[in-house]
Amino acid sequence: MQNKFNSPKKTNYLWWFVAGGAVIILLLLIIIYLLLKNRRRDDHGTSNAE
Repeated sequence: MQNKFNSPKKTNYLWWFVAGGAVIILLLLIIIYLLLKNRRRDDHGTSNAE
């Protein structure tokens, strides 16, 4: 009986861990994207290559 009660908790923590990791990765991607955008705006000379 204890094992049955234990496994849902473990999976719940795993789901929270996965969700948290996905959110953190998304935030990092957004921050990097914004930083690159700002950099391109600053360097008008190099953006000519595109």
